[in-house]
Amino acid sequence: ARRRLRALSDDRAALFGARYTDDPAGPAGGPSDRNLAQRQQLLSGSDRLDRSTQRLKNSQALASETEAIGASTLADLHRQRETIQHTHETLLQSEGYVDRSVKTLRGMARR
Repeated sequence: ARRRLRALSDDRAALFGARYTDDPAGPAGGPSDRNLAQRQQLLSGSDRLDRSTQRLKNSQALASETEAIGASTLADLHRQRETIQHTHETLLQSEGYVDRSVKTLRGMARR
């Protein structure tokens, strides 16, 4: 098993060279500044991506809420329009009744 593990490790070293190691301390036994910098850069990029993703989710939630408020407002305006139209029709009808009543009263006054 050790022989197989060593062979795999040698294959990996041949493929990636000194850039890759399982040892966080680096291939020379000391801290590998390059690997640490790359890891820090990856972690920083991941954090930035997570924050951006959260901001996008918040923006999407706000847009959905705004859309719902807009739809509700539109429905209210539609109901108000119908009320105004009905009131207008009622007033026109009432005006016709008043005109007829005035004519009737004038006719009665002449007799």
